[in-house]
Formats: sequence, C-alpha cells, structure tokens
Amino acid sequence: MKLAWLMDVTEENLKLLHAAAYDGIEPFVTRQFNPEKVTVREAKALKHMVDAAGLEISALCGLYPGELQLLSSDPLMQQRSKRYSSDLIKLASDMGISLLAFGSGGSRSLPPDVPKEEGLKRLREFVYFCGERAQEVGVRIAIEQLNRYETNILNRLDEVVAFVRDVNSPAVGVTADLFHMNIEDADLGQAIRNAGSLLWHIHLADSNRRPPGQGHLNLTEVMEALHQIGYEGYLSMEANLTPDPATALAMAKRTLKAFGV
Repeated sequence: MKLAWLMDVTEENLKLLHAAAYDGIEPFVTRQFNPEKVTVREAKALKHMVDAAGLEISALCGLYPGELQLLSSDPLMQQRSKRYSSDLIKLASDMGISLLAFGSGGSRSLPPDVPKEEGLKRLREFVYFCGERAQEVGVRIAIEQLNRYETNILNRLDEVVAFVRDVNSPAVGVTADLFHMNIEDADLGQAIRNAGSLLWHIHLADSNRRPPGQGHLNLTEVMEALHQIGYEGYLSMEANLTPDPATALAMAKRTLKAFGV
C-alpha cells in the first residue's frame, strides 16, 4: 500500500509530502482541475510540479461543484453534467491520472422532487455513461460512500458495492472512506471484505477527522481486512493537519508503519 494526502498542489505541500516520504498527493478537482475553468496546459503544469517533486497523483477527488446537480430533472443541467464529466475524464487521461474518486455528496444527492428509486436509476445511468467514457481513455472511477449528513444516497459501503455491481462497468469500482464508514457501517472489516476486488481506493481519517491513530477508529480491524483482500492501492489521508502539517503527516506515517505500510 502507498500513502497520499488530500491537499492542493502547491510547492509548500509538495515539499511537506516529499520530506515525510509520502508517495502521492490527491488534489480536489473543484479547486484546481475544474474542466470548465482550467486549460489542459494549466492542468499539466500542476501535474509537472507533482512529478518534479518525485510524487504522483493518487487520484482526483472533489469532482463536482455543488451547483452541478447530477440527478436534476432539468435537461440543461443533465447535459452540463455529462459534458463536464466527459471533459474531466479526458483531462485526467491527458495528464496520465488513472483514478477519479467520486464522492461529491452535494452534487449527487437526491433533489426534493426525485424519489429514491428514480434517483438511483438516474445515478446508475449517469455513472454507466461516465464509465464508458472512462474506459475509452484508460481512466477508472471509484464511487465513494458518504455519511447521511453529507448526502441522502449511498451512505454505507455495502450500498455502494451493490450499486457498482448494478452499474456493471469494468471502469467503475469503489472508494471506501473510513471516516464515513465509522458513522454508517456496523462492521468495518466485514464491509471491506465484502467489497473485495471492487475496492480500488481508500480515504482514511480517524473518527474525529484527525490523522489515523488519534481517535477511536478500529484501525487494526480495518488493516487486517485490507490485507485479507490483498488491497495494494493508496491510503489517501483525508484528515485535519493538526497540530500542524508536518506533525500530522509524521503521526499518520508512524501509525500506519506499525501495520506494515
């Protein structure tokens, strides 16, 4: 397994990650790679900064701005969502980034006028569309479960796994977020084992959004399950940089080293 941290691509952040011997960085699309606002040249310049620091982009996250409502009944919004997604997938491919972590609870949530079954149907069709575009250019999409306070759909890991199986696209898998799982999933280890080979990406923070080892998350249970399914992807830290960035990075690294990471 490799280690990354969710943060913006800046010289300071890249120096921090390099000094702490991390493998990668996971930037937010909405902040730096929005295909409606950034050019391919600008995006490649950021990617070059990452490469020059001896790191890689583990994935892109924060894919959709809040005003982009993926399950809207408005045909114009639907067209914009597909165009945005197609452009984002192509941008990722042009930069050599192979994974998109699809959380974006504000964008994928059910609008008040859309029943749950209809919303799930729309989301399946949308994700299948994205999966087709992604497969064409060698990109993968990993759907993330988010807790009930951030979205009203796909809150537990087993719901995401069932959803991904229904989509049935070789370019669509699962992101497990341990902070959200700690709220929604009764048995974290079993949920991970049930996801199996569909689990392509991990977002990791402790129960209090601090670095792993600083809260009540049963990290032993989680790491044992990841080893059991042969997970070899990224553990991307989505945690608060407290008490300061350098200390937070070191604490996470030290905690995970005990589990052979």
